[in-house]
Amino acid sequence: MNLKQKRLLGQLSGAIYRAAIPEPTKGTIEITDGDVLLDINGGFRGLNIFYVGKFYINNRLPNGYGIKLTKGVISITNLLGKNLPNDNILFAFSGDLKILKAELTTFSGKKIRLANINNNLLELVQYSKTNVEDSTLLFLEEEDNLDVLNGSSYTISGIDDDSIKGLYTTTPFADGYTGYYNFHPTEKVYMTGEKLTNQSVPIGTTKHKFNSPSYKKALKKIYSKVVRNENIIRKTKGVSLDKQVEKVKPKTMKPLIKKQRITKGGKY
Repeated sequence: MNLKQKRLLGQLSGAIYRAAIPEPTKGTIEITDGDVLLDINGGFRGLNIFYVGKFYINNRLPNGYGIKLTKGVISITNLLGKNLPNDNILFAFSGDLKILKAELTTFSGKKIRLANINNNLLELVQYSKTNVEDSTLLFLEEEDNLDVLNGSSYTISGIDDDSIKGLYTTTPFADGYTGYYNFHPTEKVYMTGEKLTNQSVPIGTTKHKFNSPSYKKALKKIYSKVVRNENIIRKTKGVSLDKQVEKVKPKTMKPLIKKQRITKGGKY
């Protein structure tokens, strides 16, 4: 496919998205009880959240969404044109986060400045406007200090998982793979499956790259996410975590090798 064909395909894709997804005219971004919520009257392609603070993000985005954290900006991309869940939650966080402003980009390229509501700060102001004794406010400050001792204060900001799930391709990767896959931007690794599981294997790579120490290190980091997610599920269901979940490794640590017959991936 040459450059002209790619440009025409991009224009066609953009036209389809614009026709299928309502164009938003306004929106609100809100911090409530450690969650960041987005309420808009349409779909969006990209969202930039400008912030100050140190915090750790628990990614709640659905399939097809990517999230990136840089100094001063949280960037969210909607690759598949999907709506957010009904609770409108983008992500949860622990630590100190203050949103300075937020701006979204529609599928037609229009930029919209969002209204900003920080209920965490509003609640603190409400406390200060009540007739409570000064000792109560002091008690709140002491609790904050305890949080620091308990490790809820962060020296750097981070994300638990920045992977993009639910992607699908009919165009073969270099190794011939087609089907569902997930992408891990930090590690720059593609894995089989709609989401990461202990059955996922790396795709789109060569034997030489696969055997490199840096690639193996990246894979080890990716598979550790399966263990962490399993621990979270077990904890949520009230299952004892006394017995550590075994380190997850693929059954065969081999990349998919290109064959004459294209390997098709399924949804799992």
